[in-house]
Amino acid sequence: SEKVKAYRENPRAGLSYYNDEFTASITGKVRIIEDSSKKRELWHDTMSFYFPDGADSKDYCLLQFTPELLRTVTVKDIYKYEVKTILLLN
Repeated sequence: SEKVKAYRENPRAGLSYYNDEFTASITGKVRIIEDSSKKRELWHDTMSFYFPDGADSKDYCLLQFTPELLRTVTVKDIYKYEVKTILLLN
């Protein structure tokens, strides 16, 4: 997919969550796993719709996300907020 091609060029990725009072973002790196035994281990038949050739499909791979940094923001009111940054990996 285009996303896998992009991760091959630049493995940086991020996840985020927010609601009215709290925001969290995690940044890290993605590793593409194409090991046949691991792909078979994690295969589920419901994925056949997307990968008709099964776990051996050339288009099927696994993405492993390793977080490196967690940043949270807690909003107490519009003028007061707390930012916390936690380094997860060096």
